[in-house]
Amino acid sequence: MRNRMIAKKETMYVKVIIPATLRQFTDGLETVKITANSAIIFNVSSCLDTLKVKYPELGSKLYDKDGNLARFVHVFVNGRKALLDDVLIQGDEVLILIAVAGG
Repeated sequence: MRNRMIAKKETMYVKVIIPATLRQFTDGLETVKITANSAIIFNVSSCLDTLKVKYPELGSKLYDKDGNLARFVHVFVNGRKALLDDVLIQGDEVLILIAVAGG
């Protein structure tokens, strides 16, 4: 029998910080750990997609009716404004902010 190497699936995770106004959709959680296979490219968009699958009601608050990120939703990675295609790495901290206006 030949010795076969089995590729080990390694996972990575990022921590997503949920604003207080949206915690009702994450069972009250302030932070949510999102995991991904480290062999794939994991970006802000795929992180948010995973989040909305895990918490569908939250997804309806983050995205508009056309499936685009709502214009009042801002995402930061490690304290810097992020774009949806920004790549995430192990241990990154993703912060979701909801812009509010008043008058």
